Amino acid sequence: MYNTQSVLSSSMTYWLIFMVTVGFAAYIDKCKYCSLVVETFKAGLKKTENQHFAGGNTDWEEKKLGKFAKSEIRLVEIMEDLCKMKYLDDSNGFRDVKDIEFKCQQLVEEHEESIENWYFHKQLSNPDLMKWFCYEKLRLCCDAGHFGADCKPCPGVDK
Repeated sequence: MYNTQSVLSSSMTYWLIFMVTVGFAAYIDKCKYCSLVVETFKAGLKKTENQHFAGGNTDWEEKKLGKFAKSEIRLVEIMEDLCKMKYLDDSNGFRDVKDIEFKCQQLVEEHEESIENWYFHKQLSNPDLMKWFCYEKLRLCCDAGHFGADCKPCPGVDK
């Protein structure tokens, strides 16, 4: 028959594998939430790239309000549509994550100041929002060939 120690050891091994798998899946999901923030932000930038202040006197508006391209009004318009997959040309990469729009919106609420900071101050020096926000600032995603919360190199992958 089975000895108790062997059964316990096997059970613990399966439990650890399960926990690592669940933890890894949650980590991947958080990266996808962040990716959705970035992709919908980029879609908002594209959607508003040819817009301007709607007052009719462009010269006065630009002198008094600044350029629309870097305006708070544009940022507000973009922020209103964050995490809404319907604004993406291709949202298939996000459909497999349960409650992604809701969880993405939670991420935006928690880190709204960072997004605003990038928009107003970091955009020129760090044009890759995904890298700056998801990889470096929040550390929710890893470069290819790395994994986990610490972004450790994958075993067997040459640098």
